[in-house]
Amino acid sequence: MTRAPIRGNLFAVAMGIGAQIFVVWCGLLLFFSLHLLSHVTIRPWLFYSTVILLSCSGYVNGYVMARVLRIFGRENDWKPVAAVAAISFPMFVTIMIFAIDFNEYFLSAEEEFDIIRASMTFIFWCVLGVPTTFIGGARAMAAEVTGQFK
Repeated sequence: MTRAPIRGNLFAVAMGIGAQIFVVWCGLLLFFSLHLLSHVTIRPWLFYSTVILLSCSGYVNGYVMARVLRIFGRENDWKPVAAVAAISFPMFVTIMIFAIDFNEYFLSAEEEFDIIRASMTFIFWCVLGVPTTFIGGARAMAAEVTGQFK
């Protein structure tokens, strides 16, 4: 039996987001090694395909988050934690894009992404990512507990 940490919910969110970033990183490395990212004709689609990959990898985020919660015996409150896990990473990325845009605006530089595009990307990411995170969490909560990792 593992003793639950004081901030076990926050730990579960961090583990889920870390797993999501790792899956996307592995996917992008695979695409890079196959030379799929260097073609000029598909570059406009790379941004949207990355957002779709990030939102679909929310399944891994929810699954890992729920498994960590189950390890610590916190099965009852997984839905609010899944909502935080689903929203926090897209919110962090959007805030970083806003901070970069804010600095570019005051330096009179040309913006890579305008604020409207970043906001629409956040909404699109959440529309696809929140359900996949909840599906992954529900799948992990429905899995049979065997006391060992498979």
